[in-house]
Amino acid sequence: MTRFTVISTLLGIALAGVRPALAVVLEGPVVNPANGHEYYLIGTPSWTAAETEAVSIGGHLVTIRSAEENAFVFDTFVSGTTFNPWIGLNDSALEGTFEWSSGEPVVFTNWKPGEPNNTGGEDYARFDFGDGWNDVPNTSGNTEHGVVEVIPIDITDTDDDGIPDNGDNCPTEPNSGQEDLDLDLIGDACDPFPDNADHEQAQCDLELFECLATSSFTDADLDGEQDATDLCPDTPFGSAVDASGCSQSEFCEMNPAFTSRERAACRRSDWRNDEPTMRRSSHDCTVDKGSRGREDDRCISTELQ
Repeated sequence: MTRFTVISTLLGIALAGVRPALAVVLEGPVVNPANGHEYYLIGTPSWTAAETEAVSIGGHLVTIRSAEENAFVFDTFVSGTTFNPWIGLNDSALEGTFEWSSGEPVVFTNWKPGEPNNTGGEDYARFDFGDGWNDVPNTSGNTEHGVVEVIPIDITDTDDDGIPDNGDNCPTEPNSGQEDLDLDLIGDACDPFPDNADHEQAQCDLELFECLATSSFTDADLDGEQDATDLCPDTPFGSAVDASGCSQSEFCEMNPAFTSRERAACRRSDWRNDEPTMRRSSHDCTVDKGSRGREDDRCISTELQ
């Protein structure tokens, strides 16, 4: 289809069926590969008429968000012609505050030097004899065209739950209620950790649990020391342990205390190797003499004394 072929056509498919079209389309749709949006050149004498016709096609007068998009529109519809087509920028609602007719925020402009200047009540933007923009009145000489932008509506619904994929927090599993317990924007139906938004930590915890659950790594007392190297594999849950997996009381009980030398060694025993000075007041173990005889003497934790 050439730029100068006038076509009256019904354009596109929308969510509810066929998109109504009232505009006279001179060219399009042309798809911008950078964003997938469709662009059309229409014939129209005024900005307001151009916007009305753009809406009838299913879009708005073009919103230009970057220098690259400005170059795409210019190269596609303006370069090599005498056209000065309308774009969606205007300050008709509040003088000096330019807005896009699409409602998108203004993040890029390409005004010509000295523009916009509102000379004679100029509220509407157009390309102006090049790729720069100018504000002009609603009808203006050399402006009988407009560039329309249509953002295609994606109605794909992979899981058939009534919610299109582009708005579904779990597009592969039916979840019409969009439940999201941990508020991580991943629906519970396909969230591997529905109660933990920190997936990295949750995965780490899962791998540790699976590792502990394997036969090659068992930890009966859950003290972090595997049974194969735990000298005290039955330590009560929650007890503080040393590097060998023993609590203070278990450590002391491993030392005999029947002879004077053993009793002295008991008192010098250092549970966590953290008392190099071994002052009496900081001893971990002491001797419980039991009855008068030495045969029942035993080494116990000072905590039990």
